[in-house]
Amino acid sequence: MRALAQWGERTWFLGEGFTVADGYQFVVLNWLQFVGMDLADWPKLAAHSARVRSRPAVQAAMKAVGLG
Repeated sequence: MRALAQWGERTWFLGEGFTVADGYQFVVLNWLQFVGMDLADWPKLAAHSARVRSRPAVQAAMKAVGLG
C-alpha cells in the first residue's frame, strides 16, 4: 500500500526505475478505453500511462499488435 500512498512522488510505480509493474499497469489502464472510461479524472495515472507509452519498446510492441 505504501507504493499507492506515494504515487504522486514517484516517476514509476515502485520508484525511480521502470519495472514490470509499470508495464502491467499500462496495459490495464489502456483497457479502460474499451469500456468507455477516460483517465482525465486521474491525472497522475494519465501521466504515468503517457510516460510508459513514450518508451520506444512500448511503442514497438503496440505497433506489432496493431495498437500503435
